[in-house]
Amino acid sequence: MAIEKGFYLNCLVLKLLCLTFLLSFLSRSSMPIQPFNPITSGINPGMSH
Repeated sequence: MAIEKGFYLNCLVLKLLCLTFLLSFLSRSSMPIQPFNPITSGINPGMSH
């Protein structure tokens, strides 16, 4: 049961990461400057510029 819970959490984290990456990619392609997104810039400050 603990293994299934961990697997579910891993899937959830993976989905969250994919979602954040997709959102940051979309916002980056639509507008170059995004001062309102601290999550993506906090995770990857090198790619925000």
